[in-house]
Amino acid sequence: MGWRSITGARPIFPDASISPTLGMANRAQAADRLSASILIVDDHDIVRQGVRVILRSRAEWEVCGEAENGLEALEKVAALQPDIVVLDVSMPYKDGLAVARELVQMNASCKIVILTMHNSTEIASAVRRTGAQGFVVKSHAAKDLVRAIETILSGSDFFAIDPMLTLHQEADRQTASHPAVPPPAPPDEK
Repeated sequence: MGWRSITGARPIFPDASISPTLGMANRAQAADRLSASILIVDDHDIVRQGVRVILRSRAEWEVCGEAENGLEALEKVAALQPDIVVLDVSMPYKDGLAVARELVQMNASCKIVILTMHNSTEIASAVRRTGAQGFVVKSHAAKDLVRAIETILSGSDFFAIDPMLTLHQEADRQTASHPAVPPPAPPDEK
């Protein structure tokens, strides 16, 4: 039986070679494989600071730079060659989806995690179509961002969408496609 989080939903250790049963030397080697340089891209300084705080939980990760907009992001990726780019969607000059598409088309070596306030299956699908490897909603960043980066560094994609939102969106779609039929009119009284 594998290691699981308290909720039992996801493994704590996305890479099977990292577990509490390994010796210290093996764990250090596994951690070295998961070291990363990270570029944070968001037009709000407070969000960049918050992401920086979240990423400090992993000593082997280094925030190599920050950018405030899409154009600056492209320049910094070229100059800094980060392993991971944490990228907002809604930004001035060039939005995050356009930046992600461009990085993928350029065959940039970085992996892309979209961090957005938009918690919708439509946005997640748009993110997936760009070629980005991750999707995290800002309201869940404290619990999902580190896990997303670990998962991506170990070679898998990470798309976290609130399952309740998905259910609500599906119910809304069904209601819109099948509007309620009004009850029959009462018979005319004479």
